[in-house]
This record gives sequence, structure tokens and C-alpha cells, in this order.
Amino acid sequence: IIDLWVKKEGTEAHRTRFDFPRAKPKEFTFSFSGLKTAVSLQIRKVSPISEDNRLGIAASAQEAILDALVKQTREASDAMNANQIIVTGGVACNSRLRDKLPEAYFPPPRHCTDNAAMVAMLSALYEREQKLVPSPWTTSAIPYLE
Repeated sequence: IIDLWVKKEGTEAHRTRFDFPRAKPKEFTFSFSGLKTAVSLQIRKVSPISEDNRLGIAASAQEAILDALVKQTREASDAMNANQIIVTGGVACNSRLRDKLPEAYFPPPRHCTDNAAMVAMLSALYEREQKLVPSPWTTSAIPYLE
């Protein structure tokens, strides 16, 4: 919803209006708690909030989130010497992320609702490397189990 709103009504000035912090992760894991706090404090600071400032906060927060995601994705790709980046899940629908990470493959938005593509891709890679192991749980379905 934020992506569509900012894309339709936002401008570059909205994306840069508020200088929100960018996540500084360690070992490719990170949190957006600092950003959430900064957004909350900004909302209180400009309250009562105009529709234009609401749009500016949303657009600026989206930029901060995407900047962190793009930076970490590229760094992880470089660290792993990956030759391809695939982005799946709900976040892959974000049009701004698609613009900021043009080297990545994104499935069509209609296929970006969950992580099924990621799980399938990982399974295919494990299968190719013969790393899939049979489950020790070998039960069969038991109809009418009480």
C-alpha cells in the first residue's frame, strides 16, 4: 500500500524529506527498530500531521528500508561470490525495490505473495548438490486418527 501510494503521489522530495537512519547490520542480519523509533518520533514532532508530511514520512521510511535491503543484498552477493540475485516473497512486489536493485531477478508480482519460490529454489539447489536427506519420520497418513 505504501509503495503504491508513494509511487502514485510521491516525489523525490518526499523520499528525501526526512533523513531516517539506515540499518547497520552485522553479518547480514539486521533490525529496523531504530527506524521505527525515528519514524514514531518524527510523527510526534510534526503532529498534527498534514497529508503531505504523512506522505513524506512514508516515502522517506520506505527509502531507508530499501537502502538497507539493497546495500546488504549486494554485500551478501559479493561475499558469497553469487552470480545471480533472486528476490522473492511479498517484498519482491515493491516497485521501488525493483528500481533500486535492477541486477536482481524478480518474479512477476502475482507470484510474490510468500516465500514458496525461495523454498523451491533452495530445494532445487540442495537436490542438485545431493544435500537432500530423507526424513527420519516415515509415518504414513492415518485416516480417522482421533
